[in-house]
This record gives sequence, C-alpha cells and structure tokens, in this order.
Amino acid sequence: MVNQTAAVAAALAGRDIGWREQVRERLSSDLAEAMRWFAPHHVVALLVLAITMLLSPMAGLWAAATTMSLIASAFISHILAKHCDTKSWLWKT
Repeated sequence: MVNQTAAVAAALAGRDIGWREQVRERLSSDLAEAMRWFAPHHVVALLVLAITMLLSPMAGLWAAATTMSLIASAFISHILAKHCDTKSWLWKT
C-alpha cells in the first residue's frame, strides 16, 4: 500500500519510477532486509494508529485491521518468500 502510494506520487511528480524485476534466485529472504524494506510501512501504520487512537478509541480499533497488517508486513513477506518444496507447509496450503 505504501509502495504503491509512493509510486503514484513519484509518477505525478514527473519522476521516472521504472520497473524492477523480482528476485527469484534466492532460496529465502533475510528478516533484517525485510524489516529495512518495510520500515516505511511500519512508520505509517504506527502514525495512523496513534492518530486514530487520539481521535477516538473506536476509530483506532477500526483502523487496527489495516495498521496491524502493515506492521506485520515484514514478517509476512519473510515467511512467504521462502523457497517451497513439496514437503513444506506452504506447498500444502
């Protein structure tokens, strides 16, 4: 969500955003790398959650579904980026 918003803002500003290909050669991802990559997501999520909680606890609760998924984005990406073999739990799901 944050990446798409940044890409749209860059395109509207007239900057060349290019197209990067996915890296598929790795067998797994590094959690520290994922944390660095998703740091803007964490910052946005914490800001949104803090602002909505200050405005109204019910608004904060309502926003929690989105903000929790943004906070968990690095962990989700790290788990799902692992190489799957036919015996892994990811392959079976």
